[in-house]
Amino acid sequence: MTNKTKDIQPHSNQSSNNTEHTEEIINFEEKDRIGLPSEIDEDFLLSFGQVFRKISGLSLSMALSYTFSFEVFLTVVLLSYMNQDEDNIAAATLISTMMNALLVIGMSPLFAMSLYASNKIGELNEIQKKGIGDTDTLREMRTNIAAVNRNGFLISAIITPPLMLSLIFSKKILADMLGQEEKVSEIAQNFLRMYSLAVPGLMARVSIEQMMFSFGRTKPAMVIGLLNLVAGAALSTWLGFGGLGMTKFGPEGIAGGWVIETYVTAIAYGLFLARDKQFTDFKFFNLFAKIKGNLEQIKELLKIGGPISFTVATEMAMTLTIGILAGLVGTQQQAALTFIMQFIFFLFIGLAAFGQSCSQEISRQIGAKQYHNANQIAKYGLITTALCMTPIPLALSFYPGMLLATIENPEPYLRSILNILVPIMSMGVISDSVRYNVLQQLRGCGDLNGSTIVSTSALALGMITAGVLGLKTPMGIYGIGAGYTGGIVSAEIGLLIRWYNRIKPENLRIINEKITQPSPEISITKCLSALFSCTKRHNKTQPVDNEKQNLLDHGPTYAYTPT
Repeated sequence: MTNKTKDIQPHSNQSSNNTEHTEEIINFEEKDRIGLPSEIDEDFLLSFGQVFRKISGLSLSMALSYTFSFEVFLTVVLLSYMNQDEDNIAAATLISTMMNALLVIGMSPLFAMSLYASNKIGELNEIQKKGIGDTDTLREMRTNIAAVNRNGFLISAIITPPLMLSLIFSKKILADMLGQEEKVSEIAQNFLRMYSLAVPGLMARVSIEQMMFSFGRTKPAMVIGLLNLVAGAALSTWLGFGGLGMTKFGPEGIAGGWVIETYVTAIAYGLFLARDKQFTDFKFFNLFAKIKGNLEQIKELLKIGGPISFTVATEMAMTLTIGILAGLVGTQQQAALTFIMQFIFFLFIGLAAFGQSCSQEISRQIGAKQYHNANQIAKYGLITTALCMTPIPLALSFYPGMLLATIENPEPYLRSILNILVPIMSMGVISDSVRYNVLQQLRGCGDLNGSTIVSTSALALGMITAGVLGLKTPMGIYGIGAGYTGGIVSAEIGLLIRWYNRIKPENLRIINEKITQPSPEISITKCLSALFSCTKRHNKTQPVDNEKQNLLDHGPTYAYTPT
């Protein structure tokens, strides 16, 4: 039987192990069916077909579970339909901007939870599979994994107050800091003050959702999220517009409906996590128990979450910057760019889902010490992302009129601008599908700070280029689009160089050993001894391990720990 037929690639041809390995593959498929994390022996590499099915399946349901993004879009639609005067339409735009910017940045540290927990789940599953852990060890590992949910609540409790205050007093931010009109800012603040009540529920919902993702339970998260989204939209419409015996509450009623939906979704997620039979050994809501190593876990979550938050904040700022630059070129140009950015925003929901799916599955395999399979997921996961996410922007780059077809009777100026601008920025979207996925994969490989610096630096350079080309050359809005795309391409190239080196199985092994093994004792005597010892060896004919030295030169991410 060929590898293609079996959909696996054996390293060994020993027939005595065929039955055992067949059982492993059956277990692998069974785990996929019931939603548990999937690991297989290092003797068998995951094929492209297996990775494609797993990553695409996880990503699709994960993207549809990001209902907060759809909620923001529906909010703008409802508010614009309710009051169609210029001030209220402008306020609706500010409301969506504040919700996206403040709340997404606020919840971004929690995205570290699935990355950290997936690694520990992979380690636990590997120990259980090999039968090398005693009862106490397994119990301690499960307790450590369950504690991630509690620590997510703790981080949320710290972040929630400043987020709520930012929404409650948003008029000062909008009018005083961003220079928006007083009346428009006040309309936006009235809505955001009511919506601020949803922040604690939203943060709790994201924390629980990340735990569901880390166990591969994206489909239940999707179903619960979508059902509550539909119910929340209906409730917001009823409270906002009135009818059927309900008083019309206006924009505050729309916000109130979303507040209720947020808490209902958080409670539904919590009940699933607490009651599902797969999690009977995990005490996710034992909030006050003393847990060994809890402080170290919080530090690790913050260490992972910090670069994620920095990246989200800088990318939000850059999106705002490109809009401001377009406004300086002209109102018509700004309207055209805003239209394209709305399209890019919806595509980015898919990019975010594929990035998180790849990173957490790589982290899971590294935790299980399945380094070759982690390498397979990295390579095939990137190809899967490109195959799934690039067809639409690629088609638009050749046929920009497809995007114009979504507008009823578009203005002639909009058509003329988009016919040139859409192909330019579509190339940026295609590159971004690679850039963001590679960035997330590097985080799963432990490359937190370096990858963040490379990405944000290149994007910042792209924004500077956009400003120069757009404002100082005849290119105008097309120069802004070219600078935007150029920044993404530069970041993509820089990240791919790091990614190519770091996903090698031998390097992944070094990373994991560095994380799990205690640091060797350091003293001046030992340092001097090592220095002269290294000098002596290098002066002889003994060859230098260039790969290992390269890892050492790249800082703590690839520090070599002797075995």
